[in-house]
Amino acid sequence: MRQYFEIKGIPKPQARARFFVNKKGGIGKYDPNDSANEKENIRAQIAICNPQIVPIREGIALSVKFIFPRSKGHFGKKGLLPSAPKNHTSRPDIDNCLKGLMDACKGVLWIDDTQIVTVLAEKIYGIDKAQTVISLVS
Repeated sequence: MRQYFEIKGIPKPQARARFFVNKKGGIGKYDPNDSANEKENIRAQIAICNPQIVPIREGIALSVKFIFPRSKGHFGKKGLLPSAPKNHTSRPDIDNCLKGLMDACKGVLWIDDTQIVTVLAEKIYGIDKAQTVISLVS
């Protein structure tokens, strides 16, 4: 079975977990608000695409395309500059984007990350909109 989802907005990386020492000297950990909000946004957009979604219970081939907007410096008076980069080689790192997305989809599109048996991910520049395109094959 093949499923396809589009998540609108600029792809966001998984922020690093924050650690702290509490008043009793113990160590605590939390997910920064930015990451939690982004994960909730992804879950909400998936629910809008398919309100009847049921998590897949078998092996999954995951394909993800992170589409970023081009900066204004890539354009001149006549459109895209020849010197504009072809590939998106700047931050955020693709593995951090993938980690945030996979964390958000856990329990929604699949039960656990261990079900992902194949991953194809790419970062590209989009022409008109920023988004994340997810394709699942089970």
